[in-house]
Amino acid sequence: MRTGARALVESGGNLDQVAGGDGSSPMVIAIANGHYTVAKYLLDAGADPNLANVDGLAPIYATINMRFAPVSWAPNPRTDQEEIDAVQLLAALLDAGADPNARVARRLWFSPTSHNRLWINPAGATPFWRAAQASDVESMRLLLAAGADPDLATFDGTTPLMVSAGIGWRGNFSQTAPDSWMTAVHFLMEIGADVTAVDTNGYTALHGAAALGNDEMVEFLVARGAAVDAINEAGNSPADMAFGPSRCFIPKPDTADLLVGLGSSFQNNCRSDQCVDGKFFGGAVTTPR
Repeated sequence: MRTGARALVESGGNLDQVAGGDGSSPMVIAIANGHYTVAKYLLDAGADPNLANVDGLAPIYATINMRFAPVSWAPNPRTDQEEIDAVQLLAALLDAGADPNARVARRLWFSPTSHNRLWINPAGATPFWRAAQASDVESMRLLLAAGADPDLATFDGTTPLMVSAGIGWRGNFSQTAPDSWMTAVHFLMEIGADVTAVDTNGYTALHGAAALGNDEMVEFLVARGAAVDAINEAGNSPADMAFGPSRCFIPKPDTADLLVGLGSSFQNNCRSDQCVDGKFFGGAVTTPR
C-alpha cells in the first residue's frame, strides 16, 4: 500500500476530490495506473464506487478496461505486485454498490494504457460490453450475477456479442483473455444474445468473425442464424470483411472462401496493404484482381 494514499485517508482528505481536467476520481486514477490495492483501500475507506469522470468513466469500467488493457507504445502499468487482482477489485466494487450498467458517455480521450485504435465508437458501452470485448467470461459472469444487462449495446448499436466476435478488433493493440474467443461467444449465445443484431454501421457479429478469420466462429454463428448476406454501410459482406476491406486489415482468404461457400456475396475488392500479390493467397478462389 502506498503511504501517500494512506496519509490522505488518515488525515481526513476528500476521497472523492476529482481531477480538474477530466474529473477523474482518485479511485479511477489509481485503477488506471494499475494500483488495485490503493483503489480497494479507497473503496473500503468510503470512496464513491459510482463516481464517474466527464466521459462517464467509473471505477467499474476502468477495472474491466485495465484487466486486458490495450497495448501501448509505452509499457503498460504493472499489476503483478498488487495485493489483489482486477477480478477481486471488480467483486468488491459490485459488493459496494457499483452500477453494473453504468455507461461511458463518449469515446474516452484516455485509454488506461494509451493507444486503443478501435474502428468502432465505444460511447454507450457498459462494463459487461467491455468485458465481452476482451472475451473476459469470468468478469461477465460476475457482472451478470450483479444485475448487468447483457443486451445493452453502445449508442451506435454495437452489442456485446458483436465485439466478442471481433467487431472493433485491432490485432496489434487489442487484447483478450487467452484462448477465449469461442468460449466468450458460446457464453453470450447461451444467455440469449441476438446473432442477427445489426448496428448503425450495418455490422453484425458475423462481420467480426470474418474479419478475425475465425472459421470455427463463422460456422458457429451461421449455424445459429447469422445472416451471410448482411451488407454493412460500406457495402461489405462478411466475405468482403474477411478479404481485407481496408488497408490495415490482414486478408483471410480461407475464411472468405468459406463464407462464399456458405452463400455470402463477394466483391473481390481487397483494399488491404497485403493485396499487392495474388501469390499471397496461395491459390484461394478469392485471389484478388
